[in-house]
Amino acid sequence: MDSIWLVLAFPLLGSLLCATHYKNLGKTATGALGSLAILAAFVAAAQQWYLVQERGAFQSKLANWLVIPGVSGLDVAAQVDNLSVIMLCTVTGVAFLIHCYSMGYMSEEDDYGRFFASLNLFVATMVCLVMANNMGFLLVGWGGVGYASYSLIGFYRSKPSAVSAARKAFLMNVVGDVGLMLALCLIVSRTGSADFATFLQPEKLKLLGPDVFIAGALLLVGAYAKSAQLPFHTWLPDAMEGPTPVSALIHAATMVTAGVYLVVRCAPLFNTGMAASDLMPIVAIFGAMTALLAALCAVVQNDLKRILAYSTMSQLGYMFMAAGVGAYGAAIFHLVTHAFFKALLFLTAGVVIHAMHGEQDIRRMGGLGKKMFGTQLAFLIGSLALAGVPPLAGFFSKEAILMSTFDAPNPDHAMLWGVGIATALLTAYYTGRAYVLTFWAPQQGETDLHHPGSSMTWPLAVLSLATVTAGFGGHDLMADIQVIPGAAHEGVALQAVAIAVGLVGLAVAWAAHRKGAATLVPPGLETLLRACETIDGLYKALAAQIRNLADAFSAKIDPVFSQLAPDLVRRSMLGTSTVLCQLQGGSLRLYVVAVLASTGLLALFVFGLVAFSSQGGPQ
Repeated sequence: MDSIWLVLAFPLLGSLLCATHYKNLGKTATGALGSLAILAAFVAAAQQWYLVQERGAFQSKLANWLVIPGVSGLDVAAQVDNLSVIMLCTVTGVAFLIHCYSMGYMSEEDDYGRFFASLNLFVATMVCLVMANNMGFLLVGWGGVGYASYSLIGFYRSKPSAVSAARKAFLMNVVGDVGLMLALCLIVSRTGSADFATFLQPEKLKLLGPDVFIAGALLLVGAYAKSAQLPFHTWLPDAMEGPTPVSALIHAATMVTAGVYLVVRCAPLFNTGMAASDLMPIVAIFGAMTALLAALCAVVQNDLKRILAYSTMSQLGYMFMAAGVGAYGAAIFHLVTHAFFKALLFLTAGVVIHAMHGEQDIRRMGGLGKKMFGTQLAFLIGSLALAGVPPLAGFFSKEAILMSTFDAPNPDHAMLWGVGIATALLTAYYTGRAYVLTFWAPQQGETDLHHPGSSMTWPLAVLSLATVTAGFGGHDLMADIQVIPGAAHEGVALQAVAIAVGLVGLAVAWAAHRKGAATLVPPGLETLLRACETIDGLYKALAAQIRNLADAFSAKIDPVFSQLAPDLVRRSMLGTSTVLCQLQGGSLRLYVVAVLASTGLLALFVFGLVAFSSQGGPQ
């Protein structure tokens, strides 16, 4: 067995042991076991990265899975290439830091074993999704991530809002699962293979014919639902009802990035030059719309975690916009840097919320900068990276997307770049607003702070270091995947514009909010900017209409099957039994007549067949 399978085996084993041996191990040992399982998976993933650099991409088949005549590629097999190992290292590396952080953050929770078991399972299913070399095996991880997220978002089972948020996330992801399953069925029925390396070959894609557009659209439904893109985005802000480490894990490097990974993995399908290539502008435009709308919604949020949630949605829009113009390397580059600085922001937010005894409203904070200097420094680093300030990692990856968008052959490239710049301005503003109101505005909240332990602080230091340094290796990473580079003579000017809007947004946030929670948004416009959340109302209204239609249909149909049909069967049985009773009345003459009549009919039938055959009929 190749060592690639250790990346999956360690978190699965950790999940099983945490679930079954928690009472014997205790909290400290359970947390340590869950964290070490993910660390071992990270070491195994790093080894796979080294092997890919040494000998190139390869596949590893563990076992046959589904044997269907005429269909190949439905095996338990792994694809080990630059894309998968980069994702595996990012997922397991960030997840390890979040596990260590959780040991302190969740130390007072009673259901400690279930939490770490679910956390390990979440990582295992994401690893399965990333390493799969075929659509069938990927679908196993895809559904597993949905289930694990449901378990973690609804961890506080006695809290109605958490249970509701978990259900919404699960149901919205099921919509994407159905799209992905339909795409799998269509691809397999036309190409005869579920293996990425096989069905993504040009000659195989041609077998799809015009259905390649439908296959691509179904794949996008799955990607959009998992990555919270319009119009499937409403579950992501509500997912903040889960514990803060769960929010960090879902938003940083795992579940929500799966859609971006799927689009990049299936890039040849969208670049065929056939019908599916018509989806590329749609991907770019919807990505830009999501990025802008989420940024607008973040501007009017006051819950610290919801601000970061809408920020994640916006940055995912950036990634899809890059993928939509063919800049796949830039999309993955931003995915990696985003994993570092967004995990950093969520974990520092968790430290603040922990210190404030559960308070999440930034208007009730303030004055924490001097009392929590290390925490505010970590949050500042993450905020500057998110705002795209050089030389932090977010600057390099966001610039790669903007430059690729500006120079793309897409006819809407100028509009896409403009939306990206506007989103960057809003991002810098709402990020600066959250930072200023939390740390430097006049104090509004608790004076008796609950200071975190070391297990909650050292992961912040590691993530801060990664946020500062990760951007410098981006060009090699993009070259390993694929990227449309920006033109050299335009690079300096484009970078200057992006840096300027980021600094302007931060400056406006400082000037407007350093003295308190002033608002720059008029009340009427604020109501409009909450439109992203009001879409939930549309979904509820649609669900209510479907329910009413089902009830009306049931009222008409149910009586047919519950009353009319049984009554007809009863009457027919009574009539039949009456006739049969008369035939079985004990009359010998009736029996003789019946036998003679039957014999005569049988003789006529036989003579007819003989006569028909003698006249040249079929033998």
